[in-house]
Amino acid sequence: MLVLGIETSGPYTDVALVRDGEVIGNCFSGRRFAHSETLNLMVERLLNTNLLDFKDIELIGVSIGPGFFTALRVGLSFAKALAFTLGTRIIPVNTLDALAYEVDPQISTTAVPAIDAQKGEVYSAVFQWDGNFWVRVTSYAIVKPEVLAAEWPDAVFVGSGAIRHRLSPRPSHDPLSPRASIIARLALQKINEPEIHPSQLEPFYLRLPDAVVNKMLRERKGTFGGNS
Repeated sequence: MLVLGIETSGPYTDVALVRDGEVIGNCFSGRRFAHSETLNLMVERLLNTNLLDFKDIELIGVSIGPGFFTALRVGLSFAKALAFTLGTRIIPVNTLDALAYEVDPQISTTAVPAIDAQKGEVYSAVFQWDGNFWVRVTSYAIVKPEVLAAEWPDAVFVGSGAIRHRLSPRPSHDPLSPRASIIARLALQKINEPEIHPSQLEPFYLRLPDAVVNKMLRERKGTFGGNS
């Protein structure tokens, strides 16, 4: 099965093609927050390089967050449009789940993905290696990085939050976001789970940006007559 993986949770754009679990192509853009400008062109280039067409895509895996508000919406909107056009299934992959797979279980059997959430906090969850997969053992949460470091001293921390807050020990390559190839592979792992219609898919936010919250409050205030 040919799977397209899409990762736009961070500042950069990454897409990959995975066939039957093996990565056959990858395209990464180092342009910050250029997802809407680069995503379609990157997928086209990736397919052309591998002598493939859009119609050859059999499954789409997309990173749904947590992460940057607009970046996530761009990636998911593109995946939805592609799924509708091709009649192809789309499977959402939590960004923290994917980040756990950036950790080598031979270094530590506890992985703590940490995505920068601003305000001195991170989006995080804790994963344990069961011999085959990283299994989440805590809820997705917004936490203080120093609390994570104190509670999980033997874990490997990974992600933009781990880098910003200098959590240790750290993996050697320090990825900000998971690779698109991991998104594709995890989507394939979830193939037997109940299917979700593309129209029902939404980004996974643990906290909305202040600008979005303020806009919602202004709209609500206007709806209910102004002064409160």
